[in-house]
Amino acid sequence: MSQDPAITLAPGERERFSEQFSPNIILTQFKTTMVITDRRVIVRQPNAIFGIIPRGYNEQTSPLRHVSQINAGESFSTRKLIQGGIGVIMGLYLTAGMAALSPALSVIGLLVIGLGAFLLYTAHELGIGFRNHGGGVLFAAASKSERGKVEAAERRGALEPGQRVAATLYSDPIVV
Repeated sequence: MSQDPAITLAPGERERFSEQFSPNIILTQFKTTMVITDRRVIVRQPNAIFGIIPRGYNEQTSPLRHVSQINAGESFSTRKLIQGGIGVIMGLYLTAGMAALSPALSVIGLLVIGLGAFLLYTAHELGIGFRNHGGGVLFAAASKSERGKVEAAERRGALEPGQRVAATLYSDPIVV
């Protein structure tokens, strides 16, 4: 369990579990890092311009005592699903319906079909999510080929903090 050099821990904070996932099958240099310490959960996701040019990262944290649920599994992005469907339909229209007006529209239509198909393909996500008491979710996305890593992370990382969260919830005094 080596500490990720990009994520700085507070003094006295100990790392319990750390894993890196590649959310994209093609662009594997983009890594989502998930770190569980004895105090908090940290998820660092890469930012990219146009999805291919690396430009910084987005780091989200949540105190471990505020984590109420830990899930690993699949999710669908409705936004990508709708945009991909519209892209495929528009691309088919440009390719088939407008080809008589200009052959260049057929080429543009094929590009729009490709973009729509890519959005439809990426609408399905796999990863591990940490829900806090306020309803927010920290989601560490992974590619479909990393299903084993996600399940191992849930078994190794999630059971330990989940048990601690339950113990913390029931041992803290209720202040009115």
